[in-house]
Amino acid sequence: MTDRTMIKPIRGRQLSKRDLYDEDFFKTYFAKQEIESRLKFLLKSVYSLEELHVKAKELNLTIELKQKNVMFTLEEDGKKISLSHKKISEKKLYDVQFFNRYFEDREVRDIQALENLQEDFQTFREEQHKEKVSAEEIEEAFETFKKKRDAVREFEVELAENQIEKLVDKGVYIKVSFGVKQSGLIFIPNYQLDIMEE
Repeated sequence: MTDRTMIKPIRGRQLSKRDLYDEDFFKTYFAKQEIESRLKFLLKSVYSLEELHVKAKELNLTIELKQKNVMFTLEEDGKKISLSHKKISEKKLYDVQFFNRYFEDREVRDIQALENLQEDFQTFREEQHKEKVSAEEIEEAFETFKKKRDAVREFEVELAENQIEKLVDKGVYIKVSFGVKQSGLIFIPNYQLDIMEE
């Protein structure tokens, strides 16, 4: 599992007790990614704020500008998720000032004409996701990891009589110390023992 910013891997004991990694977190996270990718795609190809609104609607994204804040609503599979501009990106602040400045400077930029918005967006997404690992590759890597992890590791150990803690009919118990001040008994059944007589 990764941390909340999805950058570095973390283990179970490192999970923040205050942050919930629940269904809402992942819904919000993936909606945020979708909204940002649609914005990146659309901003390259629009001349005005009105055109941005129209083309965003075609991609199921509603942009609602208020006095200072901007609300983005993504609608997919009949579900709506609304996020404010502060939650979308840590690198860019998609607030009202950003959009006003962006369209004031539009003469300087090269505008890419879009023939078919849906198809162009799909090709844009495919280019973005080329670097990502496929689900099949992840499953395959996990299966090989499980096989290695679950493989029985057998090794031979020679024990002296004083190392045997208890001798029973079905095998022997040996005392093992490990870690800091930790110890325990390990049972070795008879079928795994080769008793050598002296």
